Amino acid sequence: MFQKNKPETGNLLIAEPFLQEVYFKRSVILLAEHNESGSLGFIMNKPLDIKITNVAKDFPPFSGNLFYGGPVRNDLLFFVHTLGEQIEDSIPIIKGLFWGGKTEVVKESIKSGLINEDNIKFFVGHSGWSEGQLEEELKENAWFMGKFDTDFIMNTEPRMLWRKTLINMGKEFAQYANYPENPSYN
Repeated sequence: MFQKNKPETGNLLIAEPFLQEVYFKRSVILLAEHNESGSLGFIMNKPLDIKITNVAKDFPPFSGNLFYGGPVRNDLLFFVHTLGEQIEDSIPIIKGLFWGGKTEVVKESIKSGLINEDNIKFFVGHSGWSEGQLEEELKENAWFMGKFDTDFIMNTEPRMLWRKTLINMGKEFAQYANYPENPSYN
C-alpha cells in the first residue's frame, strides 16, 4: 500500500524507476529504524553470489542468500528475521519482523536446524540516512514508500520484489513496474 506520509520504521522504500545511483538502482529497502537521528535500512532485493560462510568467520553452513544491505558498514553482518524472542536482543520492526540480536544464538540455532532461509535474511552492510536526509530524498521523489506485511517482505522472490512491490501499491505505481531499466531500449 502506497504511503505518502513521513517515513516510519517498517516502511519499504522503493527506488523510483529512473534512479540510476549504483547502490540503489531498483532497490527495495526495509526501514529497520527511523527516528529523529536518522534512518537505517536493508536492501531486500540484492542477493550476492557468495555464501555467508565465505564472509563470516566460524559461521555454520547456511543455504540462504547473503544480501547486499547497503553501502554503510560493509565490514559488518546484519540480519532480519521472524524469530522474535528466540533471538535474544532482537529489535522489533513491524508485527512478526525483527532485526539483530545475539549472533551466537543465531549460529547455534542454525546448527540445530531451528533457523532456515524462510525465517532469516543476512546482509553485508546497511543503508543509512542522517537526520532529515531521507525526508529530503522523499521530497525529491527519489523513493516511493509503502507499508507491507512480514510475509510479503520475507517471502517475495528477491529479484521480483521491486516489480511486485510497485504492482501491489496500485494502478498509479503498477505502470512503473514495466519500465525498462534503460529507457533507450524502449
